Amino acid sequence: MQLAYGKFDPDLNPIPFSDWSNALSAVEIDLVQYFQWKPKVAQYFQEWVLRKNLKIIPRISLRTQREVSEYEDLFQIWNERFSNSTLYFSIYSGRKKWESDLSLREIRKLPTSISCFFEWAQEDRLLNTSYLLEQPQFAGFVLDPHWHQRHFPKVDGMELRFKLHGWHEERWMRRYGVPLITKISRSIQNAVKDADQTSLVLSYSGKTEEAPLFA
Repeated sequence: MQLAYGKFDPDLNPIPFSDWSNALSAVEIDLVQYFQWKPKVAQYFQEWVLRKNLKIIPRISLRTQREVSEYEDLFQIWNERFSNSTLYFSIYSGRKKWESDLSLREIRKLPTSISCFFEWAQEDRLLNTSYLLEQPQFAGFVLDPHWHQRHFPKVDGMELRFKLHGWHEERWMRRYGVPLITKISRSIQNAVKDADQTSLVLSYSGKTEEAPLFA
């Protein structure tokens, strides 16, 4: 299973990106923000990814309305630079709960040549997201293996990727700890046919420290 560092930001992870665990084999970045990085930072990132043989998960929100040509340029330029390093494209609504009427128009603007996974928000369910799989751009879902675990039986057999956000009913999770990490890892193994063919993004404050525990 690929283990990814969530929401990589060079402002928070300045060159030389030293706050890194060898347990991590991928990195998630914001696709739009990447093109706003300073040229020196973008060049170093590209060399760093190749040097460490890392995979990348570009992530983009559908909340912002864009022109078809803007989407085409974003994905085309990205693939020219990182097609061999891209693990998958992650698409999310940018809202707490998916609202199809607000976002379907944006979905139809996405290039049909790409293959992406839709990241569930906290309140998303199969009931309000399953129709996305009918769109040619979507290959499956990104679920939180802690928060969405009770929905795993309903998505049995679907292509899944995973992401830990740190969601909790009463507080943000800063550390999961060994017992819960073991439980989460087993739930992922039970949810997919081959754990080696999936990935887990760690997107909470203790991700660097706990990455070796997941690995």
